[in-house]
Amino acid sequence: MRWYYPFLPTFPHHLNAWKAQRQAVDLVTSGGHAVRFAGLAMHPVSLHMKHYLFLSVAHAMEKHSQRSYDPAMVAKGWHGWRARLRPEMIRLPHSRQLRFHAPGATLDPSTPRTAHHVVDCPAVAAGTNAPPA
Repeated sequence: MRWYYPFLPTFPHHLNAWKAQRQAVDLVTSGGHAVRFAGLAMHPVSLHMKHYLFLSVAHAMEKHSQRSYDPAMVAKGWHGWRARLRPEMIRLPHSRQLRFHAPGATLDPSTPRTAHHVVDCPAVAAGTNAPPA
């Protein structure tokens, strides 16, 4: 993968690396995004993470649109746009909206997006299941 966009909806977005603890740690409350335990001291600089939602429209359909989600969990706000996504809603970003990553180069985290490109689809953003116009 050579193209990317920085993503940071909140800070910290992922806080899931820590030293072993003698006490229990909580990852459930945040859905695995942020560890919690007494005495947590977060490093002030985040590590860069390479992650992708999907590689193509076909991959997005396979990964997200064919899943079934527990209605009780969706009602609590879990799964967000993934629970509403339909194949006709999937839009891939244009290369002008992405940054090129050369092998061995450092990722540029400046001006991160606060929502994924798929959320830009009007139906996804509105929380409906209607396909885009």
